[in-house]
Amino acid sequence: MLHILLLLFSHYYPLPQPLLSLLYVYLLVLLVVCSGLLNDDQLGTIFKEVYGAREKWRNIGLIIGVKIGDLKVIRADHRDVDDCCQEMLYKWLTNSSERTWRILAEALENETVGFPNIAETIRKKYIENV
Repeated sequence: MLHILLLLFSHYYPLPQPLLSLLYVYLLVLLVVCSGLLNDDQLGTIFKEVYGAREKWRNIGLIIGVKIGDLKVIRADHRDVDDCCQEMLYKWLTNSSERTWRILAEALENETVGFPNIAETIRKKYIENV
């Protein structure tokens, strides 16, 4: 979509190719930053925020959209709860298009997880202040 917009823009406002490429990269970065999407570079921060709920990593994973097959593989490959939780979060960050603090906070509030206090902390730090 972004590429099509730039093609239309360049049709009406001709720009040299290097400048058009730079504009494309800038708009792409702006789109990612403004979308609020989390990425795997933030795994440490995210894990730190959900640390108190790590025992519920499977429930959190199901709620945020990690496939049940992936959760089974994670459980088979990792014995430590911390490792399972981190791997689940990594799967979410690398495979989901809905990876936001808001989605994670809603999962933590879900009755099968039961950590509304952690969800509230996330909202105050990452959602309300944005």
